[in-house]
Amino acid sequence: MIRPLSLTAYRALSARKPPGDLTVAGPRPDRPVAWFHATSDMRAAALLDLADRLRAQRPGMPVLLTFDRRHLTGPRPARHDDMLYEIPLDGDHPGAAAEFLEYWRPAVGLWTGGPLMPNLLFTARSAGVPLILADIDESGLGREGLPWMPDPERAALRMFRRVFALDITTFSRLQRIGIPTRDLQVAPRLQDSLAPPSCAEEDLTETGETLAGRPVWFAAGLCASEAVGVLSAHRQAVRLSHRLLLVITPADGFDPAALQALLGGAGLRHAEWEPGDPIDEFVQVLVAREADSLALWFRLAPLSIMGGTLGAEEEPGIHPFIPAALGSAVLHGSHTGAHAPAYERLAQAGGTQLVRGSTHLSEVALRLIQPEESARMALAGWDVVTEGAWLIDRLSDLVLDFHDAAEMTDAAT
Repeated sequence: MIRPLSLTAYRALSARKPPGDLTVAGPRPDRPVAWFHATSDMRAAALLDLADRLRAQRPGMPVLLTFDRRHLTGPRPARHDDMLYEIPLDGDHPGAAAEFLEYWRPAVGLWTGGPLMPNLLFTARSAGVPLILADIDESGLGREGLPWMPDPERAALRMFRRVFALDITTFSRLQRIGIPTRDLQVAPRLQDSLAPPSCAEEDLTETGETLAGRPVWFAAGLCASEAVGVLSAHRQAVRLSHRLLLVITPADGFDPAALQALLGGAGLRHAEWEPGDPIDEFVQVLVAREADSLALWFRLAPLSIMGGTLGAEEEPGIHPFIPAALGSAVLHGSHTGAHAPAYERLAQAGGTQLVRGSTHLSEVALRLIQPEESARMALAGWDVVTEGAWLIDRLSDLVLDFHDAAEMTDAAT
């Protein structure tokens, strides 16, 4: 294909720079590769989620995830396992781009957000790789170029076969750039859409009936360093809401004897619980240790406090989209770790509440345990979790269509 003038000038200038880090090391699979590129932590998480979904539909399908380390805050060591390859891709040298594409020979490319890498994208399109662009807004479109000042990023946008814009303003600019309207669509933000865990319907019904309308809140994955604060908050809350029940699932590594000692020291009536057990009307804290309990209590408790977020020394292990998808409003501390982008999305929509200290936690729990308050938050969280489902479905279909076509071509040659 003919290279636009802006890309020709950009290519000449970038060829004078060091090649950078366009990694080609590592084993290359025999089957055609689906190539995804992430420009943020949230996009990387969403693409890994998409990769899992695609490989469930096409077992053995190899996926290559590349990422720009300048725009990801979390460390991402190179990974080559189970046909999922994660490697950094930090430069846009024309020679390195050609070497990268010759080595991996992707069947399809899915790029998310900006910035773009014009040399890499033009080389990919010239090699016949169908390219898709998702999660793009005005910040990724380059500057509004003048006729005598061509912009290579604007030219690179024409390399994509399908483009999903985040809003109508971006859609209109893409039209002005020259992207055919048939190839454009407005779509929600790309985010991971974790499938929530399931629980037995009979357990849900039976436990709900046993509760007999008691207000419940849930401490999910509670760490040892957080237990004193949460139990203190519960002691304060039950003085005003006498039937309030706290359910705890301890984090891995929380010694059972230590938890029992803390519960005894707090003066709270407590019991170990398994699905099917009766719930005594006078018990104030239930300890549910089975892994399956998470799915059950996220459904039953209108309010959940996320363990691992209340202390800097811990790492949150449960993704906040899981309770949000199951109808529970989310409380959390300030240490959200790798899940920070997801918490931020929920917070922007009003689906979470940040808490600071046991007194604040008690006050928030008493306010949000009211059905109308928790329902408002839960609905906001649900909207966030489900808003990107359509885009994930559409991207899945496109990637599979292009990947299947490449496999058929390989089989015929």
